[in-house]
Parts: sequence; structure tokens; C-alpha cells
Amino acid sequence: MCDDNVTKGATLSGAALVFAAGLTMAIVAGMALNSNNLEDADSMVNANTANGDGVAIDITKCCTGVMVFGILAIVTSVLGCLGIGENNKCLLCLYIVAALFYATFFMTVGISMFMVVESVEPVIERQVNSMCNVTSYEQLMTKLSCNAAVAPAVAPAIAPAVGRLLAIDKDPCGPECESRVALITKMGGCPFLRHACNKKEYVFMGEGFCVLADGTRPPMWASAPLTPVELEACYDFCDADIQCSGVVHQEKNKVCFVITKEDSRPTGDGWIMQKQSSNAVVPIKAADGTAGAACQAKADSKLVARLKYYGFWFFFGLISFGSALIISICCTFSHMYMVNTKRKGRKGFPALCTSMFCPCLRTKEKKRRMLGDDSESGSGSASDSE
Repeated sequence: MCDDNVTKGATLSGAALVFAAGLTMAIVAGMALNSNNLEDADSMVNANTANGDGVAIDITKCCTGVMVFGILAIVTSVLGCLGIGENNKCLLCLYIVAALFYATFFMTVGISMFMVVESVEPVIERQVNSMCNVTSYEQLMTKLSCNAAVAPAVAPAIAPAVGRLLAIDKDPCGPECESRVALITKMGGCPFLRHACNKKEYVFMGEGFCVLADGTRPPMWASAPLTPVELEACYDFCDADIQCSGVVHQEKNKVCFVITKEDSRPTGDGWIMQKQSSNAVVPIKAADGTAGAACQAKADSKLVARLKYYGFWFFFGLISFGSALIISICCTFSHMYMVNTKRKGRKGFPALCTSMFCPCLRTKEKKRRMLGDDSESGSGSASDSE
């Protein structure tokens, strides 16, 4: 049976759990608000749900709300610990009411994030894949009069050229293309299109140089041997080229190989074309095991990857947080019941609930003692003695 100390300890543990969960959610929400890729994903979600097709959900506002309520939950948990330690009825009541409100909010936002991931994310992934294939991307960049993406300089010998303005095509691109242009303009225009299509995740395919499905190496541009290029900079050069399908990086001598077409030479001086028997750059299937090299293939857009990551994280995190709040509310209510009624030990709230919902587990005499009805037991003993 639970005595007052056990119940009090469980209540304090629940408040401490709320503190830790609130701090975690506030930190994660702050990270999400600082993610440019998630901001782009939010603009796509808003554009796809603005016409009433689906539930309108603003990810930025949800993250802001989670961060604010996470901080408030931290403050409330501290007040709850003070109320538990001092047996302060006002603080305990404030903690229970606030925790119930927070639990409702966090579970609502968690379900909303689940709806985004399950219903909107597949649509966004299809849209990104459609607008970011080589033909559509170049056409959209032309129609929007966008400057081509350019990798940043990583060393004096590899200085980026000024971004060229794609030739303007005066011919109409058709109703579907014009519709895409209007949608991209609503999502953020040229900066959005470049971020969506030129910021990619990379997957490690193995040690060695990348090979295609037939076992041959794709064409690659190699950086100057005397100019070191770090892996992140190598990613940047590949990101700047819509036709690039991956990179090979040699960590020891800092050489970068950008897998792309022969006519897509990276910006800067010193690049050397590694001509292969095939002009194909996709699909990259494996690595050939060459020592000292690492093959990295382009994967999903960072926009889609961040939407998936934060969507699932917030869903499971917020639902778990809401559940922890409910458990903490039950423990605090149990402690508050004993504070207000002065029932301690086995005559407290947990024992009373056991007696009410599990009557078959106890004898009649034990149930009377659990409920605190000692008078009837005393009279019965007196009659028996007669």
C-alpha cells in the first residue's frame, strides 16, 4: 500500500518529468524555428492548404506555441514542486489546472503534426521531385528570371564565378508550367526554388569511387590537387549543380570529385574532368572499394527531410509529453486529496480508489477500515464480546 511519502515522491517525480520534457520541447522548437529548410516546408504547407484543400496548419506558429508553452511548463513544474514540498493547496490547484491545459495543447499540436506528415508531406515530396527534375528546374528558373545557384568559395584557387542569369524564354511554357510558376512565387520565388532543389541530403554508399548500375564509374570533375576541399564544401559544389548526382571525397588529400555532366563544370579554376566510358550520372548504386575515398549520393531535398524529421519528432514528443502531464496530474491530485482531507497512508486517495474499483480483492472488514469506518467495526466487536 502507498503511504503519504510514496505518493509525495511520485508527485515530485511527475513534476520533475514535466520540467525535463518542457525543457526538451522548448529546445527542439527553437531549433525548428531556426531551420531555413523547415521554413520553406512551412511555406509549401501553407500554399497547399490555403485553398481549403486539407486542414490549414502553420508549422511556424505551432513551433512558436510549443516553445512558449514548453517554457511555461517549466515554470509551472517549479511551482508544482514548491506546492508539493510545502503542501500549499493554492499552488497544487494552480499546477493541476495549468498542467491539464498544457496537456490538451500539446496533444492537439502533436495530432496536427501527425496530419501534416501523413497527408501533406507526400504531396510536398511529389511537388519537390517534379519541380526539381533537370528539365522542369531549368524551365522554372528561366520563367522566374532566377540567378543560377553558385557554390561558395572555399579557397582562393577555387573562387566562384558570378551567378549567371539564365536566358529568358519569351515563349509561354503552357498552363501547367504557368501554374507552377504562380505556386512557386507564392511559396517564396527564386530563393525558395533554389533551396528546395539545391539543398540536398547525402547518403554514404560505401568506401571508394561511386559506380553506376552496370559497375562503371560516372563522369566526374576533380578539384585541383594542390587546393584542399573539405567535404562540406564538396557538398556545396554538388548542390549548386542540378545535374550533380553525388560526390566522392578523399579525406587524406582533401580532393573533391563532383559527379556531373561534362558540360556542367563547377565554378572556379583547377577542375579536371575525369572522362568515363559512359555519360550517365544516375543511378549511383554502390562504391568500388578504392581505399581512401568515400562515395556520397544525393538523396532527398533537405526541405522534405526536415519536414519528416520534425514532424515525427513533434508528434511522438508532444503526445508523450501530454501523457506525462496527465500522469503528473493524477499523482498531484492524489497528493492534493490527502492534503485537503488529512487522510494519510492506506486511508489516502490511492487506497480509496482501490477499495472503490476493486472491491472483490478485500474482505468486508478491510474495506470498512480502508474507508475509515472504525465505529462500525468497534460496535461489532463489542456485540461479539457480549
